[in-house]
Amino acid sequence: MAGQIPRQFIDDLLARTDIVELIDQRVPLKKAGSKNYSACCPFHNEKSPSFTVSPDKQFYHCFGCGAHGNAISFMMEFEQLEFVEAIEELAKQLHMDVPREQGKGPSRPAAQADDYSLMQQAADYYQQQLQQHTNGPA
Repeated sequence: MAGQIPRQFIDDLLARTDIVELIDQRVPLKKAGSKNYSACCPFHNEKSPSFTVSPDKQFYHCFGCGAHGNAISFMMEFEQLEFVEAIEELAKQLHMDVPREQGKGPSRPAAQADDYSLMQQAADYYQQQLQQHTNGPA
């Protein structure tokens, strides 16, 4: 589907998403203190929980590896989704249709679009190699 997703829709989507519920479906959270939740970080190996989720701020942060963000960035990182895919997945969970702005901004020529696609494929490949190859950490 062509066209940009309106910023207002993204803001509304984040406001409607309960980040604690979203993360708890994927990583079991435990109450930590009066407001926050904690777990072992899903983005690196650890023995004691350093991953916290704040329902008030709708934000997560890992004090071990530094991973942080909102519901969209969590979906991107945890589910290995692109930005638009993460928005579409969150919208689907909330039974919302993703609107698109038509006719906004300059359109890219086909050759330039192919270049962006090729660069994204290369970036995805190298990211996958760093995460899964036996020499990735080195």
